[in-house]
Amino acid sequence: MIGNPRELRCSDIPDEWKERLKQKACPICGKERKDFDGRHRSTPCCSADCTAKYWDARKTWQHHRNVIYKERNGICAGCGYDLTKYPAWDGDTRLPTSKFIQGREWVLDHIIPIALGGSMWDPKNHQILCEICNKEKTARDLGQIAAAKRLKNLKIPDLNAIMEKLKKSTTQQKLF
Repeated sequence: MIGNPRELRCSDIPDEWKERLKQKACPICGKERKDFDGRHRSTPCCSADCTAKYWDARKTWQHHRNVIYKERNGICAGCGYDLTKYPAWDGDTRLPTSKFIQGREWVLDHIIPIALGGSMWDPKNHQILCEICNKEKTARDLGQIAAAKRLKNLKIPDLNAIMEKLKKSTTQQKLF
C-alpha cells in the first residue's frame, strides 16, 4: 500500500517543517493549529502567506516529470528514441507533455513499480519511456505484480518450525 500521497512528497521539504507538521503546527512559522483562524483550520498552514511559501517549496508531479525529462535529455530508456527532435521541444521552457508528439507519447516510468516496493519520488527509480516501450514494460510489470500477489497469498509454513519438528521426530525414533 502506498499510503497518504501527502506523506510521499515530504522528502522535498525541510526536516523542521516535517517536525512542525507532526506536532500539528504551521510548518512555516510554527503557530499551533488551535491558533489558526477559522478558514485555515483544515489546511496545513495558518495563513495565506505561509500556505504560498509551503506550496512553492513542494514540487508537483508535473514539475518532477519535467526535471527528469531534462536530466535524461528526452531519450527513451527502452529503445533510445529521441523525443526532443520535434517542435514541442525548444530545449528550455516548453517541455512536451505526455500528449501526442509526432507519433509517440512519453511517460515518466517507475523502474521498480510502486506496487513492488519502488519509490514514488526517487529520481533513481524513474526513466523516460516512449509509448511503445511503456506498453511492453507495463505488461511485464503487471505480470510481476500478479506473481508477487500470488506468492503473498500462499500459506508457506515456517521452514524453521518444520526443521525443528523433523529433528525432534528423528531423535525420538529408535534406530535398528
